Amino acid sequence: MTVAVYGAAGHLGRLVVTELSQRKYPLVLSGRDREKLASLGDYDGLAVIREARVVDGGVSPHVFDDCQVVINCAAPLAELGGPVAVAAINADAHYLDPAGQQAYIHDFITRFDESARLRGVAAIPACGFDYALGD
Repeated sequence: MTVAVYGAAGHLGRLVVTELSQRKYPLVLSGRDREKLASLGDYDGLAVIREARVVDGGVSPHVFDDCQVVINCAAPLAELGGPVAVAAINADAHYLDPAGQQAYIHDFITRFDESARLRGVAAIPACGFDYALGD
């Protein structure tokens, strides 16, 4: 199972990538800055880098095509969550993020629940430590 981490070069992204690499998951390190992504290394050959900027409200349509899971760690999610979720769902990949803003979470569920269900994937916001356990 290949896991893409969008925002891989940020603080949370690095933590997620470290955990996944220790479990030997093939990784796609993705985000807006190729140089920062390249500084992460290849995690013993487990990782490939794919720059994916949000342009005109969307992410490159094929950036997640070979991924089964996309974890969005890029902030602000109110701006970047939707475009990354659309790209993940369109690639038939499960999506999750650590969102904490209630308005974003409500909007996310309203916008993406049906399309994710139709594609047979999960689209889950609010998987941060302080939300996933109680919500």
